[in-house]
Amino acid sequence: MRNITLFLAYFILINIANAQSNPYCASDKRFTDAPVFTDDEIDSDVGVSYGHATDYKGQDQNLILNVYYPRFSLDTFSLRPLIVLVHGGGFSGGSLNGLNKDCIEFARRGYVAATVEYRLGWHRASSPCDGDPMSMLQAFYRSLQDVHAAIRYLVANAAEYRIDTHWIFAGGSSAGAFTTVNLAFLQQAEIDAEYPVLRDSLGLINGSGNLLTDTFRLKGLFNNWGGVFNINNVNTSDAIPVIGFVGDHDPVIPIDTGYWQGCTNFPKMWGSRGLYDRLTALGMCAELNVKEGGGHGVWDDTPAQDAFRIGRASCFFKSLFCNSCTTVANQDSIPAACSPIADNNTETPVRALDVLVYPNPFSSELHVATSEIDNMNFTLMNSVGQSVWTGENINNTDFSALPAGIYFLKMNTDNGDKTERLIKW
Repeated sequence: MRNITLFLAYFILINIANAQSNPYCASDKRFTDAPVFTDDEIDSDVGVSYGHATDYKGQDQNLILNVYYPRFSLDTFSLRPLIVLVHGGGFSGGSLNGLNKDCIEFARRGYVAATVEYRLGWHRASSPCDGDPMSMLQAFYRSLQDVHAAIRYLVANAAEYRIDTHWIFAGGSSAGAFTTVNLAFLQQAEIDAEYPVLRDSLGLINGSGNLLTDTFRLKGLFNNWGGVFNINNVNTSDAIPVIGFVGDHDPVIPIDTGYWQGCTNFPKMWGSRGLYDRLTALGMCAELNVKEGGGHGVWDDTPAQDAFRIGRASCFFKSLFCNSCTTVANQDSIPAACSPIADNNTETPVRALDVLVYPNPFSSELHVATSEIDNMNFTLMNSVGQSVWTGENINNTDFSALPAGIYFLKMNTDNGDKTERLIKW
């Protein structure tokens, strides 16, 4: 009896500590694949100036961002994690407004979300490989400077938007993803070693756009068909979790390693799978979603495809909140499913089962006590909604090989359903 009492006391203390240290890890729909706010419950500030800088033609440019967030009067959270999104366009086109809807979708899940304008333009030619590689590198460097300045601005104004500066994510598509990935992994000294002319002509990465000196560290990345210039710059000191989406026939940014649009006069780069392989080799949690036969810009043609990517990214980030991230590589579309299952039912609710699952937390075995055990099916899912075990006989099954983290056990019979949230240690 004393051991049981001590165990229960320890379990309660652990859960209280987790709740106090990270309120974003909770068994509700917030920060998951399922929205908790409607479009009408999202507020925005559009066209916010975060700085000024000189563009590639020598003209001063007012740099702006759009920010979206759950309405203060409706949101019970005093602070919310931030995600900063950067549009694509080969560093010569695109618009921050192209990601407004994506920001709204993240905000509906509880995030503060911003889409950033950055300086565009370089000496392109009608044929991609005839363009000026150094001019493109300068355009890329300007994008790094501008996104850095935008995040500094958001950190400096965190109180206005209720941003938790300890939880900042970034991402985007194509050139925008390339910018944010390199912002996370490419240090000033590493750029200076290879391309000192960039600093000489454009200044420091963190020294442009505005005079703010706020610092930040990204906690994770939402990489949509982006990549990194030098994979060796991704090391244990700066490795962070990344969720990636890519087609295995991408002709613009190679999935593994190669050159932009196959142009060997441009710097070599490593794509989404190359980055995933590097991170997993370093022991860092990562997720890769590969579209078989897909080209550049996969899962970006319809609102449903955008929602698919945002749902998986939200579940991935939620697993970081809960310290339960697991490394995953998927072929084609596997929808996210980390929101509480009962909340997703649109059918007439079925009777809840009278069932006890123990121990919780568990280390190897789970036991289920119910009068309907002989007629029950079980599905054990990880924190991002992927099934890790299914069967009819769960008692005494050995789960010791599963990694530690948050799991959901779905139990169903003809008479009802129930889902239990479990902790594996």
